[in-house]
Amino acid sequence: MISLPYRILLILFIILTACGQSATPLASQTAVPTPIPISQPPLSTPTLPPLTSPSPHPLTPIWQRANPGGGGAFTAVGAGPSGIILVASDLSGAYRSLDGGQTWDVIGSYRGLTSTHVVAVGFDPVDPAVLFLGTEEGIFRSGDGGDSFTQVLGDGYVTAVAVSPANPQIVYAAWHSAYNVSNGRIYRSADNGQTWQPVGDLPGGLHLLKLQLSPADPDALYLLAGEGRFTCGPAAAYRSADGGATWTQIGGGLGQIMDLALDETAPNTLFLTTYGDVWDPGYTCIGDDPDG
Repeated sequence: MISLPYRILLILFIILTACGQSATPLASQTAVPTPIPISQPPLSTPTLPPLTSPSPHPLTPIWQRANPGGGGAFTAVGAGPSGIILVASDLSGAYRSLDGGQTWDVIGSYRGLTSTHVVAVGFDPVDPAVLFLGTEEGIFRSGDGGDSFTQVLGDGYVTAVAVSPANPQIVYAAWHSAYNVSNGRIYRSADNGQTWQPVGDLPGGLHLLKLQLSPADPDALYLLAGEGRFTCGPAAAYRSADGGATWTQIGGGLGQIMDLALDETAPNTLFLTTYGDVWDPGYTCIGDDPDG
């Protein structure tokens, strides 16, 4: 039997032997490096220039749709001296804008316009409150900037209304008995469009498209005739020097006249454009079919 002191020594020997087999000398241990933080500047997001649309060329027109509403075709548009804009529709009367075409209000029966087929617009060059609408039921006039209209000519298909810049009391209109008839006549007013009378005699078979008045002489005016939407006539230009009492054809040797314009700074200068040789002389044009 092993004595107690010998047992103690044996236990210590076993413990030391086990420790010696598993222990690793300090010199042979591998040191694990401690990471050292490196100071770096914060990442910055590059600043990009704002996206911009390319600037239009100075001569490039910028157009924006300005749809008044309604239906049908917008047959005429014009602006008066104060900036009032009128647009004529062949199905829904007329429209007015007081803010350069940004917004529109309807000129209809509640304002005195009883015709839904409007063909022409006209403006007094001196009094911005006086406006005209040429319709298939004659002429309607406003004296309050378009808030209300009164019928001043009770019948006829009126394709143009023009106020004399030299004397706004004198107003001319291009009149036909119906929309599909080429029997144009000139009507004249001597009281700023409140009453009207036919003047002079034009050759038969004309469909009148445009009136151009001299800025210096209220009795001097020009008219353009030609093809309309619903009827036809010779493409020609005429001049009157006596307020529409008599007429003389001009530019007859140039062929069929397409358009005319008077130089407002030089009233004796008139410009004409022609169809050239696109059609044979004496052509018979074909109007639009109202039935489609």
